[in-house]
Amino acid sequence: MTLAERVVRAVRRLVRRPGPLLVAVSGGADSLALLHLLRRTRRLHGRALVVAHVDHGIHPDSVAVAGRVAAFAATLGLASHRVTLALGAGASETAARRARRAALLALADEAGAAAIVTAHHADDQLETILMRVAAGSGVFGLGGIRARAGRFVRPLLGVRRARLRAYADRHALPVWDDPANANPRHLRSRVRTRALPALAAELPGLLGGLDRLARHARAESRALAAVLDVHAPLEVRRAGGAVSVRAATLLALPADLALALVCVMGRDAGAQLGARHARAVLQFAAAARAGKLLPLPDRLAAEVRAGRLTLGRRSDVPERLALAGAGGCTAGGWRLTWAPVPEATQPERREALRATVPTGGLVVRAWRPGDRILPLGGTGSRPVCRILGEAGISLMHRMAWPVLEREGEVIWVVGLCRSGRALPQGGESLLTIEAERTRAG
Repeated sequence: MTLAERVVRAVRRLVRRPGPLLVAVSGGADSLALLHLLRRTRRLHGRALVVAHVDHGIHPDSVAVAGRVAAFAATLGLASHRVTLALGAGASETAARRARRAALLALADEAGAAAIVTAHHADDQLETILMRVAAGSGVFGLGGIRARAGRFVRPLLGVRRARLRAYADRHALPVWDDPANANPRHLRSRVRTRALPALAAELPGLLGGLDRLARHARAESRALAAVLDVHAPLEVRRAGGAVSVRAATLLALPADLALALVCVMGRDAGAQLGARHARAVLQFAAAARAGKLLPLPDRLAAEVRAGRLTLGRRSDVPERLALAGAGGCTAGGWRLTWAPVPEATQPERREALRATVPTGGLVVRAWRPGDRILPLGGTGSRPVCRILGEAGISLMHRMAWPVLEREGEVIWVVGLCRSGRALPQGGESLLTIEAERTRAG
């Protein structure tokens, strides 16, 4: 099968939603080959393409690399977007990966992308499996990188690195070889350049064995996932990227099975849970402490509410983002855009998806316990937590719900309650903020 055929088949199989593809391009051979293949086969897979480059700010050449990616995208007739993170030369692999993931998700929201496409390939898969074997991972970890996980899809997992490099060379793609890929400071680099080649030389069947191990692990993972859905008393529900079950039913199952099903729930919610965190979830569910949230890796959280255990991802929201001029941001499952206006064109409403306010001292942040607001048309202030609770907002999403404050006072609980303060007046400079729910919320 040609690379072009493989990519088209993978896109058709893995991407189910309508919309464009956000293609993550680092500037290396793998991602440039992926972008070139997707552009060549666009008529066959039928998807518009948007190029995304994350400049980690780690390597001194990063600005030049970002420029090369943008220029290459332009030669293909594609729009490109760049996010600069400024992580610094000392940033760890984990910090860079988390920041990159968050940046790509934000760009995908802005572009309305159906999926984020990355160039992970067969060698990445083998390295990952070996690292997880060394770490003593369970069956879910030993399955390796998934072809589809949340909004991320990887159409090249069955392709070796050498084949992608040969494709890039054949088409004279402007490849940048990141020195970090061979830097022994990074664990993956040591596995790639030292451990895996040495083990493969001593154990000729190692690579095939790792591949079979991953296939067996994925089959067992699918079997456990099926238990979650076919065991009717669990009453599994999925909504908004979260998954929930009846807590008492889960806790009544054999301990090892309950532990495995928590790992399935975590995977379905978009994160990989190990045994230690899965046990913590079961202990949390047994305690049934309403009004509490259990933080977990990768922004995952657990909540017990009305007898149900829910695992979902906490939405990101800026710690404090000052609003001035025109701009936009993603905050707690919302997309906010703002711009100066000469005058208010609509009356302010208590429950609205837009607010027009005087400029100066405007900040978007997450709700905090103790926040209060004076609702428009009301007679006194109310706790914001009560407004969120009456709207049926779970604690998981409540903790990241965006509010707008002006000079330290909450004047808008986004999408739910407008304050009677900071109303637009004649002769003032005004800013209109509009809110739209994103898929992530």
